[in-house]
Amino acid sequence: MLLKIYGCRGTMASSALANKEKSRYGSNTSCMTLTSNGQVLVIDAGSGLAQFFVENKENTVNTDILISHLHLDHIIGLTGFPPIWNPNSGTKIFTLDRGSGSIKERVFGVFKPPYWPVPMPSMVHAECVALEADKTIESGNFKITPFMASHGNKTTSFYITDGKNLGLSFG
Repeated sequence: MLLKIYGCRGTMASSALANKEKSRYGSNTSCMTLTSNGQVLVIDAGSGLAQFFVENKENTVNTDILISHLHLDHIIGLTGFPPIWNPNSGTKIFTLDRGSGSIKERVFGVFKPPYWPVPMPSMVHAECVALEADKTIESGNFKITPFMASHGNKTTSFYITDGKNLGLSFG
């Protein structure tokens, strides 16, 4: 498995051009990818998701995205991720079920008027899938086991393996 970090900054993205010190440790908010046998799995959709798209435009239509929690710095990149706007996209977004309302409304609920110019929950074409803590799911050749983490608002960490390499834990 190959891990690539597209963003590891907390809360607010920082311009790498304006502040070279901050760019040393990443200027985008949380977004990482794991690649195994040509399959890519995205972990969190912070502002780093834009860079992932720029580097992988041709291979993002069926992207699976794991969202650890719904703080804005972990989902802001979804707003500018073209595959979710495509009706032919196979993009799936996985996150913990957090109670009432649909998963899509939970993930995209902050992105609607008056806080956002368009009502994203009703416009995006990504499938949103509820995760359960400690219940393993599969995404292609990845096996993903979400588990609860010590962070506010029901945060999920993930144990991920491709069956060939040692697993990695994120969270």
